[in-house]
Amino acid sequence: MAANSDLDCFDSYPDLSSMDSLPIENTFDFSVADVDFDFGFDFSWCDFSHTNLQNSPPSYNPSTVTASKDSPDELEYTTLPSIQAVCFNDAYSNNPAAWSDPSNSASQATACNSGTNLTRAASLKPASTQSQSTFPDFNSETSSEGKMKRRKVDASFIVFSAKGGQEIKARQRTRFDQGRRRQVALNRRIGACIQCKLRKNSCNFGMPCDACIKRAGSVALGQRLCGRQSLVTTRFNDVDFLRITDIGLNLETHRQPLIHGSEKDIYLVYRPCLGEAEINKLVSVKICSFKSWFGEEEVDAYSQTILLRDHETCGQILVPNYFYAIAEDSLPTLDDLVGMFPKIASVSGPFHGVHRACTAFAAAYCDFQGTLPLQQMMRKTVRLASLFRIYRRGCNMKFAADDSESTYISSWMNFQIRHLVGKGIMELEAEILDDLDRLLHSEGPGRQNPLATWICLWVLVLVYKEQMAFLAFHYMNQPLTLNPLFGLARHLYNTLTSIYAALYRTTSPLTFDWQTDEISGMLGSDPQLIQLFCDIKTEMNWFRGFSLI
Repeated sequence: MAANSDLDCFDSYPDLSSMDSLPIENTFDFSVADVDFDFGFDFSWCDFSHTNLQNSPPSYNPSTVTASKDSPDELEYTTLPSIQAVCFNDAYSNNPAAWSDPSNSASQATACNSGTNLTRAASLKPASTQSQSTFPDFNSETSSEGKMKRRKVDASFIVFSAKGGQEIKARQRTRFDQGRRRQVALNRRIGACIQCKLRKNSCNFGMPCDACIKRAGSVALGQRLCGRQSLVTTRFNDVDFLRITDIGLNLETHRQPLIHGSEKDIYLVYRPCLGEAEINKLVSVKICSFKSWFGEEEVDAYSQTILLRDHETCGQILVPNYFYAIAEDSLPTLDDLVGMFPKIASVSGPFHGVHRACTAFAAAYCDFQGTLPLQQMMRKTVRLASLFRIYRRGCNMKFAADDSESTYISSWMNFQIRHLVGKGIMELEAEILDDLDRLLHSEGPGRQNPLATWICLWVLVLVYKEQMAFLAFHYMNQPLTLNPLFGLARHLYNTLTSIYAALYRTTSPLTFDWQTDEISGMLGSDPQLIQLFCDIKTEMNWFRGFSLI
């Protein structure tokens, strides 16, 4: 029989029916160097308990290994009677019938000859006398060739230890007492504070929690930083922050008794403050004159009070209150009001430089022609800041477009505009605060969004800081009205400050290296945006130095 090229380690192929009477060393020309130890067997189709496999030689399980007493380095393998196969190859896996018929020795020999990946089970030192007469001894200490063969065989076998007869018990959760379980359930229901949630720390349900007291250094400051409500829940609580309901009720109550008179066209305009760019944009509206049910017919029958506020000084003036109201079908839109208002408003005080730098950068970020991270949320934030300024500042009117002078609008017109702007502020606040909650607590700012998140937080912090100053001055003689409004504005300010402190506790975008491609790519590698952001860094350093004086 010609030798197969894949089985060149065989000199001849004996009759397998006489395998019991022939020792293996007399049958095979066995060379360890020629053996390919491939243990990728597929035993899924084999039935090892079959009693007809009588002509197959015994197999040796490498998992049952014992050390020889004479030499610990020599290993002994114990025969497993239940496994009757010594070699498996592709031919047997493709021809299971050769195993089912033990009398068909010719088919078994053909199956062995046609195999392409023969795997043999070798023994290093037999455990019995019968095994010693069957397998060659590779552990001969006197032969260097035997040592080399033994090393090759040892390197080819992987021996796993198995502990039989032991029952594996599943790991059980630690059981707590009823008091501890109730405490954990209550803590989960209350929820962690914003600081602990962003820092991923454990939080107890104290007000403030122990972690916030430790971070702030005092109970008073920790109480300002520790909050568990989301931004949306905090803002839309039971407080009418912009008094939209009161203004709407006032307009609805006095709408019926009014007797409408003649109509005329006027032009709304915002008078620029010191340091603001003048925008020569007029919005034409139609107003109607009226006389109230009290009977006042004179134009200057009573006056209205205009409040003027500055960071260091505040005052009030009295101006005539005209009996004019904007027609219902002629109210200006929010886009008209935002378009006629300067994007960079005048701010006084020691922080005016930081305020102007942040506002200028945010406006340029929105106007960038390319695509930048969180650009849509930045546009909403800038628009919200503009609407808050319109809400706080009174509008002027001109009776002719070419008039050089303007006068204050009536209190009724001011109510109408403030009611319109207040509704727009509420809608924008709901969208921005919801996006910010989802970004911070669900997804995280991400690697590309820290700069946009940072500037959005700064703009919102400055917006509510200005609103607190406005409320404190505007309702200084009405403490019952002032306290809930000012408390909500301060709570929003503290919550945003707490989020900022948790996100940027170790570093901030002020430390970014704009010479790297990754950092400059956050601003589209635009030199103007990079310069405006560096202006913020300059103003921050100046403000820090001013506060230390």
